[in-house]
Amino acid sequence: MDAWLRTWRTGISILKGMIESMGDIGKFLMIAGVVLFLIGLCWPLVGRLPGDFIIKKGNVTFMFPIVTCLVISIVISLIFYIINHLR
Repeated sequence: MDAWLRTWRTGISILKGMIESMGDIGKFLMIAGVVLFLIGLCWPLVGRLPGDFIIKKGNVTFMFPIVTCLVISIVISLIFYIINHLR
């Protein structure tokens, strides 16, 4: 019975060490999940903002989302500015 208890305690201590070392990975996964969620919320707006060009002729559709590209560029620039400012 003592051998089983020692094995169990060793296993628990190994798991605790693994959980503590996964802290950075967990933070990264949480941030990545939030970013993907926000992208998913904004996805219906892509190519549908005023100023985005959509040309349809027959079976061909040409989309040039210039305003969407500008908005994405500004948002990414702000994110990098905030990250750099917090360092």
